Amino acid sequence: EPKAVNRDYYNFTMDIQTPKLSVSYKLEGMEDGKKRVYAEWCIRMMLDAIFSPLNKEYQKWMDEGIINDFVGCDIDLGKDYGVLLFYGETSRKEDFLKIVDASFDKIRHGEIQEELLQQLKRRYFGQSVRSLNSFDDIAITFVRNYFDNSDFFSSFDILDKITLEDIKEYCRTLDKT
Repeated sequence: EPKAVNRDYYNFTMDIQTPKLSVSYKLEGMEDGKKRVYAEWCIRMMLDAIFSPLNKEYQKWMDEGIINDFVGCDIDLGKDYGVLLFYGETSRKEDFLKIVDASFDKIRHGEIQEELLQQLKRRYFGQSVRSLNSFDDIAITFVRNYFDNSDFFSSFDILDKITLEDIKEYCRTLDKT
């Protein structure tokens, strides 16, 4: 994957009621599978702390019509690629972009309270266990773990060991370029 962005902006027209918008940031990949899982967990925690209903401003964004219930974010790191993604359905594009920009800056600072960190760990542990009810999730996780030379349960150990300092360390590496 080249480091340069292929295209800065892309727009296409479809027959939909509310425009959909996605903002993505290219990230460096990570060779070390264990480190990669660690980084994904850390950054994902900050994403949820800043760009989800866990953030007090989230309801304000909803009330102002900047976002609706089709909004989210995700992180995906591979050996030679990485992407940080924000998406939403909004007719207030400029306001949404401002929120994403401000959220990215907050995520980079990695400020999170210990209580929220523990809440997120419990949430992710529960989601991971619940994913075992889905054949598709099991298959995707199995294949990904196979190629990373890891197993499903090792990610629980990694998740459990994450500290506030780890989150700050990995989030500081994020770059908008």
